[in-house]
This record gives sequence, structure tokens and C-alpha cells, in this order.
Amino acid sequence: MPIVLPIIVVGFWLTDAKLELGLAKLLTFTLAVALAWSIRFYRQYSFGLLTFWTDQSTAIENLWLTLYMVLGGALAPLSLFPEPLQAVLRFTPFPYTIDFPVRVLLGTVQGSELWRGLLGQVLWVLLFVLLRLVMWRQGLRLYGAVGA
Repeated sequence: MPIVLPIIVVGFWLTDAKLELGLAKLLTFTLAVALAWSIRFYRQYSFGLLTFWTDQSTAIENLWLTLYMVLGGALAPLSLFPEPLQAVLRFTPFPYTIDFPVRVLLGTVQGSELWRGLLGQVLWVLLFVLLRLVMWRQGLRLYGAVGA
């Protein structure tokens, strides 16, 4: 935050952009960011647990990071993607980590679409939590340590 916040403030000042922040929007945005963080945390936790099976988990994480940057909205807004691709991406965790929280902040997602987005985030959090639990339990069965 100490690095990002000044950049955001300068960006708003240079572009003379206006951001209407009401309490409801701010709370919804905070919830969306917390859920996005949870998706990323548990996904990365799960990828870390891949080390029970392979020593190439870092390569898998790097591949996922590339997909995340392109398909999550970090490099370009997902609204610029073709509609068929946008429809497919809705079934992946990518748009729920960057694109959706940004759209909540900008106020471009409201009503039932907002609730569907929050539900999608909750479902991805639950899926990655479950994946983490399964991978941990299965990984402990495989793990063997040698020592004194």
C-alpha cells in the first residue's frame, strides 16, 4: 500500500479522474478484494503443496502467473476480449481476482451481476480451500523424511 497508494493518487490527479466512493461501494469493494486475496492465497498454497509430487512446482506457478496476468485483467480489461472468451473466463478464477474487484470499485457491476460475482469468488475460495486440504492429506501420505 505505501508504494501503490501514491501512484494511484498521482494517476487520479494527472488524469483528473473522479471516483465516487459511497460507503456501500467501499464495503463491497473491500469484500471483493478480501475474496480475491483469499482466492490467490489458497491457490498459491495449493501450488506450493505440489512439491509433494514434483520439484517443478515453481514452473507450474510461473505458467499460472502468466495466464493470470493475461486472463485476469492485469494487462488489459477483460471487456476488451471477445465475448466468447469472456464467457469461458467466467468459469475460471482469473476474472475474480483482478477484473471483478476493479469493476466493483468503478461501479460497472451492480445488482444480480454483483451477487453472481461475489458468489463466484466464494465458490473459488471454497474450491481452493478444499483442494489445499486434499493435497495436504495426500501429500503427507507420500512424504518421507530421513534423519537422526
